[in-house]
Amino acid sequence: MKLIDMSKDKILDDLDDEDRLAILSIGRGRLSHTKVQKISYILSNVTELKGKFTAHDYGNFSESIMEKIQSPLNRNIYSVNNDTYFLTSKGTEIYDKVVELLDSDTKQSVLNLLEILRKMNAEKLEVLTYHLFPEMTKKSRIIPKIEILISQLKSNSKMHAVRDGDTVTLTAE
Repeated sequence: MKLIDMSKDKILDDLDDEDRLAILSIGRGRLSHTKVQKISYILSNVTELKGKFTAHDYGNFSESIMEKIQSPLNRNIYSVNNDTYFLTSKGTEIYDKVVELLDSDTKQSVLNLLEILRKMNAEKLEVLTYHLFPEMTKKSRIIPKIEILISQLKSNSKMHAVRDGDTVTLTAE
């Protein structure tokens, strides 16, 4: 999925894929550490933006994304309050530019996906990423809990996720 034509705007020149993943994930809202990680990982699997993620105690984790968000050098873009992450006014301007530069063929799909993912609570988002990306659960401490939640969600969820090899399909009723 083509995401951004970088030649259109200089504001993004200093940002790498992980900055863009974090900025798109957070958007105009406030997200927990878990939601930033899970949404960024899903975006990295459905767009051309790539992050460095590893299997961790609670599923996928990108140390470099957290370092970027928490770095004093990036306080003009990101803000943190009680493990809740949000964009500053400058960060929101950059978010608007990133959204503006989304490829027209995929823009609405990416925005719809982000809206759905941001509305999910952290627990359901964890379950979704565990279901879609089992390779990231190798070191997880919460597999038994997640397996129970996956069975419960499959029976009454309005969102359905299917993985076929490298292809992941998300649908919502």
